[in-house]
Amino acid sequence: PVVLAPCFAIRKPAAKVYTLADYVAERIMLPLQADALKKAVRERRNMLIAGGTSSGKTTLANALLAEVAECDDRVILIEDTRELQCAARDCVALRTRRGSVTLADLVRSTLRLRPDRIIVGEVRGAE
Repeated sequence: PVVLAPCFAIRKPAAKVYTLADYVAERIMLPLQADALKKAVRERRNMLIAGGTSSGKTTLANALLAEVAECDDRVILIEDTRELQCAARDCVALRTRRGSVTLADLVRSTLRLRPDRIIVGEVRGAE
C-alpha cells in the first residue's frame, strides 16, 4: 500500500474570487504589478503560475480569469479537479476521467472547440 492508514484532503472552494484590485488593496501586489498582469491578459500573453502547496496559485489564477472574463473571449478550462472559477460568458470546462481521458487527451482535442484562450489548471506530466 501507498500509506499505512487512510488519509484524505478536503479542498474548499473560495467563497469569493479575489481580483487584482483586491491584491493591490491588501498590499499583496503593487499597482504597477497588477497593471502589468492586466496588460498581459489583454495582449493574450502566455502565463505560467508556479509555487508551493497552498501558496495562492489558484487564487491568483482565478483573479486573472476575472480579467479574462472581461475580454469576451471563448475560454476553455482543462482540469483534473474543479478548482478554477471563470465568469466568462463563453466558457467550456473540461475534466479528465481516471483511466480513460487524460489531460494530454483534452489538450489535443481542445483545438476543435475553437478557443480564444486555453487554460490548463495544473500540469504534472507530459501534457
